[in-house]
Amino acid sequence: MSASYQKFSGLLGIVTGLAGLLYLGFFVALKNPAALPAALSLLVVGICGSAVIVALYQLVRKVDEGFALWGLLLGIAGAGGAAIHSAFDVASNLHPPATPFDYASPIDPRGFLTFAVAGLGAIVVSWLILRGSVLPRAVGYLGIVAGLLLIALYVAYLVLLNATDPLVLGLVLISGIVQPVWYLSVGWSLLQGETARVGRRVATAR
Repeated sequence: MSASYQKFSGLLGIVTGLAGLLYLGFFVALKNPAALPAALSLLVVGICGSAVIVALYQLVRKVDEGFALWGLLLGIAGAGGAAIHSAFDVASNLHPPATPFDYASPIDPRGFLTFAVAGLGAIVVSWLILRGSVLPRAVGYLGIVAGLLLIALYVAYLVLLNATDPLVLGLVLISGIVQPVWYLSVGWSLLQGETARVGRRVATAR
């Protein structure tokens, strides 16, 4: 990975994390994840997060190229699903449809891509981070926790189908903090050149 892309993706990791925290704040304040401010925040997460996923792929592909590619595809699918889902909400807010629809999103039903697929991608990539020690281990552990929480959120929302259920709300709040913090930690590590330092420490230890 080039130094310029590492800094670029690191910056977007910070932006993604901050946008994720904004999304959570708007969700709590407005109690509507489809509201315009929340939708715009999630749109930023989807678009900017994709650059971070590519950077992580470039870091972990030397650990296991097959799993790294799978993690990349899952991560890009999750980021793309979040972007498309939120872009639809933005368009609906700006130009409300004449007849509101009362069925699940056909592209991202109950957040399958945004939560479940993105969560699985975070787990795969974070597992490779731990295997290869390409970033501080705390980043890897945090990514696995974030991924598990996202998958749990998808399952809870799919089964309960009630965004105000205490279990769903609890998972929204916890995952809404952990996932952005993971993006912030990845972004900070990339900006600070942690990949090079960790790599040198591992090489010395060997």
